[in-house]
Amino acid sequence: MTNEELLQSQIKKLAVLKSTREKLFAQVQNCYDSVKRTTVDTALQFKPRYKKLEVIEIEMDKTQNAIIQLNADLLDNRHALEVCKVQTAFDDLVFNTRGRYLDLVKTQPPQQTSSNSVANSNQHLPRINIPTFTGRIEEWSAFFSLFDSVVHKNDALSEAEKFQYLRSYLRDDALTVIANFHLTPENYALAYEALQLRYQNKRRLATHYVNQILGFTPLSSPSSSSLRHFLNIHSNSINALKALNLQDLGDFLLFQLSFANLDPVSRKAFENRQSSNSVPSYQALIDFITDQNRTYELLSQDTKSPKCKSLSVKSFRASLMTNAKSDAPSTCSVPCVLCKGSHPFPACSEFLQKTNEQKYDTLKRLRRCFNCLGAHNRNECQSRKTCRICHSNKHHSVLHQESKVDTSETSTSPSVEERKSPVVFSCKTSAERNTVLLATVSAQIQDCNGDYHKIRAVVDPGSQVSVITSSTAQHLGLKRSRSPIEVTGIASFPVRTQGLIRTTLRSRTRADVVNVHAVVLSDIPNKFPSQTLPSHIKDQFSHLTLADENFHQAARVEFLIGADLYPHILCNTQPNVIQGQPSAIDKIFGWIIIGSISSSTNSPLCSLLTCTDSLDDTVRKFWETETLAFSLQS
Repeated sequence: MTNEELLQSQIKKLAVLKSTREKLFAQVQNCYDSVKRTTVDTALQFKPRYKKLEVIEIEMDKTQNAIIQLNADLLDNRHALEVCKVQTAFDDLVFNTRGRYLDLVKTQPPQQTSSNSVANSNQHLPRINIPTFTGRIEEWSAFFSLFDSVVHKNDALSEAEKFQYLRSYLRDDALTVIANFHLTPENYALAYEALQLRYQNKRRLATHYVNQILGFTPLSSPSSSSLRHFLNIHSNSINALKALNLQDLGDFLLFQLSFANLDPVSRKAFENRQSSNSVPSYQALIDFITDQNRTYELLSQDTKSPKCKSLSVKSFRASLMTNAKSDAPSTCSVPCVLCKGSHPFPACSEFLQKTNEQKYDTLKRLRRCFNCLGAHNRNECQSRKTCRICHSNKHHSVLHQESKVDTSETSTSPSVEERKSPVVFSCKTSAERNTVLLATVSAQIQDCNGDYHKIRAVVDPGSQVSVITSSTAQHLGLKRSRSPIEVTGIASFPVRTQGLIRTTLRSRTRADVVNVHAVVLSDIPNKFPSQTLPSHIKDQFSHLTLADENFHQAARVEFLIGADLYPHILCNTQPNVIQGQPSAIDKIFGWIIIGSISSSTNSPLCSLLTCTDSLDDTVRKFWETETLAFSLQS
C-alpha cells in the first residue's frame, strides 16, 4: 500500500470515529436538555437516562482513545481531529446533567409512612456542605470525616456518582493526586485510596497539631477575641490529636519536643530510617542519636588529614593546569598570579574574559608559557598536553582561535590520556538555515515536606549526571549531601559543585514518578530554546498532550535530565515518534518536541556534555601534572 493509499485509509477511519463521537455527544446533549425540563415530580422518569450516562461515557472514552492513536499515526497532521476541546465540552455536559439530576433527587419529599408525616412532607433536612479540600494538611480531617460519612459510605450512590462528588470537592494539589484517573466506576476506589495514602498520615497530622500548639504566639493581653482564638487553637488541636488514637500520646509529645531540637542533618538521617506513615517513639529517637554519637566519636579520631608540606615543597611545586585536580584543602592552592584570588591561574575569570590578543599580552607580561600557562617560557615547556580543540602543542585550549581550526583534524582520534579526561563541553555555533531544538519538559518536583511544585527541565542524554540549580534546591528546602562527583568545564577547569540532592520528579499528566539524584550547580546557563520560536511551530502539535506547553518560548530551566534519568522517562509502551522538523516523542511527561527546525535566522546551538572521573583517575592525573622545580628563597 502506497503512502497516499494509507493516508486515505486513515482519513476514512477518522471520519467514522468522528461520526461516532458526534452521535455520543448528541445523546448527552439530549440528556442535558431533558434534565433541564425535569421537575421534582418527574425526576424518577429521568432515572433511565441518568443510568445510561455511564455507558455513553465509556463509549466516548474508547472513541477518543482511538482518535488519539490514529492522530499519532497520521501521515499528514493537517487531517488530525481535535480531542481536548471536545472532551472538555463533553465532560461539562455530563457533569451538569448529573449535578442537576442529583439536586432534584435530594429535594424530593420523603415517602409517607403514616398520616402524621403528611403535614411535614414539604419540610426537608438542611443540606450538609462538605468543605473543598485543596491539599493543605490542616483541611484534611474535616474534609475526610464528612466525605467518608456523607458520600463514601452512602449505599444509595453509585461508584460513578461518588467519583463525581469526589472530584467536585477537590482543588489544586489535591486534585492532581487523582487527575490521571478516568471518570469510571472502576477507578473510584483507586482514586479514593490514592488520596488517603497521600494525606491520611498519622505522623504528619499529629506533627501539625502539636506544632500548632507549640507555635502559638503567647497572648499579650486578655480580650474576648484573643481568648476565643486561644480556645479554638488549643481545643481543636488537642481534640484532633486524641481522635488520631495514637498508641501513646505522651510519648509522641516527648518525641516531638526532642526531635525539634536536632540539627537538620540529624533530622534528615532519622527520617530516612522511618517508614512514611509510622509514628516513631521517643526511645527510637534516643537510640538513633546514641548510634550517631558513637559514629562521630569514631570519626573524630581520624580527622587529621595530610598537610600540604608533606608534598615536599623543596623538591617541586605542582602546576595546577588543565587536568590538575586535588582533594586537598583550598588553603593549599597557589594564589592566582593575576588577581591574587584563591584559585589556579588558568581558572581565573578575569583572564578568561579577555580577548585572545589580551590573553597573549597578559601571558607575555607575566612571563607565562603559551602551552601550559606555567611560570616558564614556551621553549622551556616540557608538558605533553595539547590544545583540546585542534590538538596543537603551540597554545593552550583557552588560547584557541576558532577561525584557525583545520577541519581535517576533527577526525583525529584523541590520545589515550585525553580520552580519559573528564569534560563538560558547552558549544555555541551559528546555524544559517536550521535551529536545533533541545527538548524541555514541565514536571513536578517534591520538596522537603513532600509537596510538589512546578519545574521546567531540559532533557540532555549527553550529560552523565542530572543537575539542579542551587536556587531551586534552596527554595524546595532539599537537604544536600557531599557530592563524590567531579564536574569540569571548558578546558577541564573544575566547576564547583554545591552538593548532591535526592528527590522525586512526577509527571503532570500521568501517574509516573522518578527518583532523582542530582548534582547542585550554581546555575544552568543559556535559555531553552535560545530564542522564541514562531507560534505556528507549536500549532503543529496542538492535538498532543505536550510535556512543555511553552516549549517554543525562550526561558531558563531549573533542572537538567541527564543520561542517568533518561531511561526512566521512557514510556512502558512501544515508543511513539512523529517524524518532522521538529519531531515529537512520547515520554512519561507527555510529548517532547526535539530536533531541527527550518529557520531563516541565525540562532545559537547549545549542548551540554558532562563526564566524571573515578577517584583512581583523579589521583593518577594529579601525579602526572606538569611540575616545575624551584628553589626556596631564604
